[in-house]
Amino acid sequence: MYGTSGIQITIQNQPILKLGKSGKYTYLGHDISLHGKASEAQLSSIAIEFHNTLRKINECPLPVSAKIQVVNDMAISKLNFYFSNITFPAKTLANMEDNIVKYIREWFHLNKSSNRDIIFLPSSKGGLGVISPSSMYVSKKLSFLLQALNSDDPQTKYSARSSFQLHMSKRKAVLHDANEGVA
Repeated sequence: MYGTSGIQITIQNQPILKLGKSGKYTYLGHDISLHGKASEAQLSSIAIEFHNTLRKINECPLPVSAKIQVVNDMAISKLNFYFSNITFPAKTLANMEDNIVKYIREWFHLNKSSNRDIIFLPSSKGGLGVISPSSMYVSKKLSFLLQALNSDDPQTKYSARSSFQLHMSKRKAVLHDANEGVA
């Protein structure tokens, strides 16, 4: 229906390469497949980079309140770029959260059995306001899926909605027509 063979796309007189199903592209120094998969070594490298950023924040002579802000601004925001393109295992995200909790407990001189929920609770609700990597990852993925489902491009919208319906039908979910019940 929408064939792409023979189409050559150029931007500023540079051809844009078309990748096959097994094709990979480089994103922020990491080779990523079109399926969003990165190698274990690359995921490990991202996790080590995150841990090193937390270690540097720990060693800098900032007050504790500023360190918490820097965790959000530097360590967590770096992950935001990766979350768009790479699928992260839950274990990797949990390890990142464990590292955050370890350092914050150290800064506030809390024991290891202290409640970690207060760390990731928004400051407007009495928490420290640190952004949870797993919450950020899920929200980034949901944002992408919603953009695809509501895309202005009819082919993208059709493909996303068909894929979603197939996904939900395999889980025996009851699907309703969007126009049903509208007067």
